[in-house]
Amino acid sequence: MPKITKSERQILSRLIHQENIETLMDETGLQFGEIRDDITNLLTHNMIEVFEDSDVDGTRINTIFYDLDNLRHFYFRATRRGQSALQTTTES
Repeated sequence: MPKITKSERQILSRLIHQENIETLMDETGLQFGEIRDDITNLLTHNMIEVFEDSDVDGTRINTIFYDLDNLRHFYFRATRRGQSALQTTTES
């Protein structure tokens, strides 16, 4: 399993429940571009999963289709692999 960076660790630690990118920006203090890059890396390593609003009010469904240019439309949650990565040492 690859080591995660400090910013990836910040993001993963907040993804116990589904969160959107605005919440991640507020809670981590990271900028949109930083979060987008980290989300891309975390997705590549299957450490987070993506959700979108469903047609049923108040529910979200897991999706494998997402648009990196429109991440504000999606929600993210850490996978078991992502939660395990939080237990590893941090890369600088």
